[in-house]
Amino acid sequence: MVPDRHARASKVDHDPRRRPSDGFRVLSSNRFRGLVEDAVAALPQRFSRPLTGAVVVVRDLPPPPMVDRDGEVVLATVDEGRLTVYRRPLEMRAETRGMLEETVMLAVAQAVSRAQGLDDDLDEFFD
Repeated sequence: MVPDRHARASKVDHDPRRRPSDGFRVLSSNRFRGLVEDAVAALPQRFSRPLTGAVVVVRDLPPPPMVDRDGEVVLATVDEGRLTVYRRPLEMRAETRGMLEETVMLAVAQAVSRAQGLDDDLDEFFD
């Protein structure tokens, strides 16, 4: 076997082209909060009505256990008068700002539909 003269094997882990995306990160929590408020304002009325007067809370990570009943990471929750959105899991799912806006809107709509006991299939509501 020929030795690795150029040390390419040691650089593999550090090559950004070979790693998965780190997601789209918003510069500050205030900007992310604004993005969440814009997403809530753009929701169809069926989803935005339960959020009227609700306090928007942004947290970095969901509390343990971080998974919901389906085994997925919790992205947003709706409790009595409070919408809690978890920033890091949402940012990891998006590669651009547009994708992040769409992901936030879907996560909030899904949290509202679960809080109301509706089906999680949101395709019919965004037509």
